[in-house]
Amino acid sequence: YTSAAKPTPVVRQMATALGKYSAVIIYCMQVRSKKVTMVGYSPDGLRKDSPDCSVVAPEGADEKVGEMISAARYADLYDLDDHLHDPSRDIFDYNLAGAE
Repeated sequence: YTSAAKPTPVVRQMATALGKYSAVIIYCMQVRSKKVTMVGYSPDGLRKDSPDCSVVAPEGADEKVGEMISAARYADLYDLDDHLHDPSRDIFDYNLAGAE
């Protein structure tokens, strides 16, 4: 998943979980020798893009959401859909919290 792609199911799932905060998650990392930027989507589409590849906590977010965003990291964005293919998973305790 890159910023040029349409929202994938996992991106929509993340947006749904954080939607009440009008969340924006922008994350940049090296994946397989390529720079990959992950852009947060809200359920109604792209909210924000940024060249600085920052992780942005939504305004008014509670402490749990802040901790989740600050700890966000992915071993491989290409495997993100595999990690979250089960909609019953608690997204706050699974991949976004730093599953390895």
